[in-house]
Amino acid sequence: MRPWSLPGTNRLRFALHGGQREQGLNLGAVDYIVKPFAPAVVKARIRHQLKLKRLTSALREANANLTRLAMTDPLTQAYNRRYFIEILTRELNRIHRHHHPASLMVLDIDRFKAINDNFGHDTGDRVIIEVVRISSAILRKNDVFGRMGGEEFAILLPETPLQEADLIANRLCVQISQANVRAAEKPVAFTISCGVTQLENDDESPEQILKRADVALYKAKQQGRNKVIVFNARKSA
Repeated sequence: MRPWSLPGTNRLRFALHGGQREQGLNLGAVDYIVKPFAPAVVKARIRHQLKLKRLTSALREANANLTRLAMTDPLTQAYNRRYFIEILTRELNRIHRHHHPASLMVLDIDRFKAINDNFGHDTGDRVIIEVVRISSAILRKNDVFGRMGGEEFAILLPETPLQEADLIANRLCVQISQANVRAAEKPVAFTISCGVTQLENDDESPEQILKRADVALYKAKQQGRNKVIVFNARKSA
């Protein structure tokens, strides 16, 4: 059994005889030829295998793109609501098993409707993209950022107790309040309000955690916006 390389692949093909054909295929060969070789047939089989390789690569890339589209928001490339909740559910299950700290932050762009009304939806989209850009620059590698819909976002902070999450949220608020986008050659400033809570061992669902963070976010809006409010479930119990 004599191995030879198939150009453009990492596979080996073999010239096989008799019972060696099955052995070769079982070892990973994708085809076999028998002596005497017909050059035209060999070339045709090589072309066929190269075509199969190209089609397989294209299919793998298309599947990867479909997976990415199913997970991400098309405007910002942040995770979408469905996938974010899936990740939050996994993190909650991990906390139930290992009792590690983790926190959730929900943030909302202040007076976003006024931005759209006064400067147009294209400016509103640029504001959303800028919020995602600034947030991504501040957050750590293991933090998870998601767009929950419209101008509302959520951030999962694994291995992060409530006090540390509060500091991160305040830093984010400050950084965003110092940013702007341009509309008609004029700077458009914007701010965010943020609600923060910690995942608890007795939380039964991601919706329960999101509801606490939303309550804190609503209080931040009530208290003048551009601020962080923390919902400590243990103190509220």
